Amino acid sequence: MAKTVSNLRTSTASGNTSNKYLFVTDITSKDSTKIALDNVFPSLQSGIASGDQTLGTGASTPLDLFVGGGSGSAQTNTSKSVLIFKGLGVEDSEKNTAITIRNDVMDADANKQNLIVKLDQTKIKLDKATNTTAKFLGEAGATNPITLSSAAHVGASVLRVVNGSTGLATVPVGSLLVGNTTSAMTAVAMATKGHLLVGASSAAPTTLSVGTNGYFLKADSSATSGLSWAQSTINSAILGSTLDLNNNNIDIGTGIISGDGSSTKGLRLSNTSHEVFIGTMANARFDSALNLDAGITLGSVNGTTAQSILMANCTSGHSPTLSVSGATSTVSGQSGGDVSISAGAGSGSGNGGVLKLYGGVDGGSGTDGSIAFYTSNTLMMSIGPTGISTFGADMVIGGTTPTLTIGDGGAEDSSLVFDGNAQDYYVGLDDTDDTLKIGLGSAVGTTPAISVNAALTTTLAGGLIQRGNAGIITHQNTPAVTADDTAVVTAANILTGIVTCTPTTDRSKATDTAANIISGLGLTTNDDSFDFAVIILSANSSALDVTLTAGTGVTLVGNMHISAPDVVDASIASGSAQFRIRRVSSSAVTLYRMS
Repeated sequence: MAKTVSNLRTSTASGNTSNKYLFVTDITSKDSTKIALDNVFPSLQSGIASGDQTLGTGASTPLDLFVGGGSGSAQTNTSKSVLIFKGLGVEDSEKNTAITIRNDVMDADANKQNLIVKLDQTKIKLDKATNTTAKFLGEAGATNPITLSSAAHVGASVLRVVNGSTGLATVPVGSLLVGNTTSAMTAVAMATKGHLLVGASSAAPTTLSVGTNGYFLKADSSATSGLSWAQSTINSAILGSTLDLNNNNIDIGTGIISGDGSSTKGLRLSNTSHEVFIGTMANARFDSALNLDAGITLGSVNGTTAQSILMANCTSGHSPTLSVSGATSTVSGQSGGDVSISAGAGSGSGNGGVLKLYGGVDGGSGTDGSIAFYTSNTLMMSIGPTGISTFGADMVIGGTTPTLTIGDGGAEDSSLVFDGNAQDYYVGLDDTDDTLKIGLGSAVGTTPAISVNAALTTTLAGGLIQRGNAGIITHQNTPAVTADDTAVVTAANILTGIVTCTPTTDRSKATDTAANIISGLGLTTNDDSFDFAVIILSANSSALDVTLTAGTGVTLVGNMHISAPDVVDASIASGSAQFRIRRVSSSAVTLYRMS
């Protein structure tokens, strides 16, 4: 009875037996055959070995991929119904394999994988290899292997350089290996901080110790190694732009800064006190912050810009002093150095410069500064802020024509005042009346004792006392002569002090007017007076007389009759008379007969 497929028993390839077949019919010939089911469903087995296996002998001929079942399987490659693949494995006794096998997943089909065999050359261990066969240590061309037990290859228990080694038994820590000869090497110690390896022309390289901080390495043919440490220098031939130190310092030591590289002149700094010297190095000294052995010139190229030497502004306490001092002699008997300050000279018709000395200006409520002159720390002269000068010693005015000028031509009084303890006196020009006056006090014009006007008339305000036996010498002009007529006796005649007349008959002669007398004699003030004499030169006992009469504004007091001389009775007729004219007002005078 026929059965449906769903009622049939399921058979697997592994469960097949030789008693099960597949019925096959040829539709052309109509012949029917049977195929053993085992031949239709072959089994697939892995070729991976399990556990340690005995290695077989390698074959040089190709082998079938189908070699039979896996480890422990009785299947052979003669059973075509079973697919059996050879297994791939890596054998390494160190377990740190240089060759590995891995799966490589295909990007196109993740279910399909390639087997990748990888060789890591860094894990190849030459000490596990046989040099005789591999010849990894060999002579030139690696044609002959090196034998470590051979004296030809090894010397002093070390492998020779020519055989590919160092030729050294030990190498110190931190050393470098360099060729010493064509067949030897040497170790150069480099364990010291900053050491440099320096080559030599024929000898082995040497080391150069680290240099001083801030020094640079320079080529130096005079040094054994050809190199040396040195301070930084600048070669003008290669400095083509501004040198920017980036706020760093320059240490020139005892070197010199000059315009031409000179070692004899220039600028030098003290490397201990940091003071500066400019000049000839043979004269170098460091006594102050800046030391020079020559002069200082200030100004621009054409000298048209004003320059100054200034102290820095004082921001705390009393302002310090700026001192300019000449040289102090340290040689016995030698003078100290002078200090000269001079204004500039003019050119052609140009004037010389003015030497100006200024006292400081007060801060607002103080007093302007003075100008003071000292000698040996003693004040000799001081010019105060108001212009008053004070001398600390006698003043001598020298020169071929010594002159002291007081005043500047202005319409003002000018004077020389004597400042006494109890009383002051002055000698000055009173601008009010243009009169030179000597008086009491300090104000010109007050309490004058002596006055001299432009007409050289001297006025005494007090008494005149002459002591001693020298006497008083006065000047006498040539006596005036009044004519033997009735002509007026003029003020000019009177001014000579002596008026003579030789009358040939009795004469009556009038005086000049009061106005002319006041003007001609310089009687500027009431009670001013003038004495004069009249002398008759007629022959003795001639009885010829001259009588003076009053001119306009003149008042006569006393006998105005002057008789000729009489030697017999001289007490009565001496031939002369003494007169005094006194101003009583601006237009009147009085004429007195004195004797």
